[in-house]
Amino acid sequence: MQDVIHDIDIKLLRIFRVVARQQSFSLAADQLDTSPSNISMNMAQLESRLKMRLCERGVKGFRLTEEGKRVLAASEELYEAIRKYRDQISSVAEDMKTEFRIGVLSESMFESRMRIPELVADLELALPGSFFHMEFDVATNLKDRVHDGELHAAFGYFTDLPSSFESRYLYSERHLCYCGSRHVLFDLPYEDIDTQLLQQHRIAGYDDLADEEERVIPLFAKYDSCSRTDEGVLALILTGNYIGLLNESFAQFWVDRGEIRVIDKEELELRVDIELIYRSNKKHEMAVNTLLEIVDKFYPVTRGEAR
Repeated sequence: MQDVIHDIDIKLLRIFRVVARQQSFSLAADQLDTSPSNISMNMAQLESRLKMRLCERGVKGFRLTEEGKRVLAASEELYEAIRKYRDQISSVAEDMKTEFRIGVLSESMFESRMRIPELVADLELALPGSFFHMEFDVATNLKDRVHDGELHAAFGYFTDLPSSFESRYLYSERHLCYCGSRHVLFDLPYEDIDTQLLQQHRIAGYDDLADEEERVIPLFAKYDSCSRTDEGVLALILTGNYIGLLNESFAQFWVDRGEIRVIDKEELELRVDIELIYRSNKKHEMAVNTLLEIVDKFYPVTRGEAR
């Protein structure tokens, strides 16, 4: 057993926590944007450093050992202590300079209503000399990083938020079905395209659709190839081999270039709510409170009023 915790232990414990949450090396690899073999190597390194077995996996499935459960509980306490340390340091430094650690869903920067530059400019006016740390990532990672205290807040669309989170509705966006210019459906009249015909073609899907989203658009619940981002789904659609969902604003550039077309049918439309998320216990911190005040200026409509 180690007497001293090193940076490598913090990193390895973070990976272990994701593995424990996902109950799978492969799902953890997807979330951390790495390979299952790399996850396996890191887990082996952590077990070697701790000199104990943390999990079992095989034909009977994945499970944490008793030691693994205790290490997971201890790691939660460790990360909570790190969060408290960060909060205390931020409090000490608050009078000198306000730091904003903000996450943004990667493809959302292409959405004209995601007014990040204007928001940041107003934050700078409200608190001159502020330090901005901007992160662009997939929704799952952003949510975890807000939870772990690495980010003050994050912009995007999120599902299954823990009770320790709060969210501020910004606006709703549409995801529509598209095909590429080399696809056989590209030149077909709208009236000749029905659900039965669409089911004959390969699907490029999002691999993180929530259950309720799959119920809204069951055609895209099963896919032949997938990505977690609009950029990845677009790349598959551009091959001419797939149909798939894309954010309407994100897709417009390629529609205008004639490289993709929309298959505009109501049963293929998915509406998602774009939100700002943050931890409930951060609401009254200067950084989060100021951000919420400025968000109210740019997004005055609440979720109920938008319906």
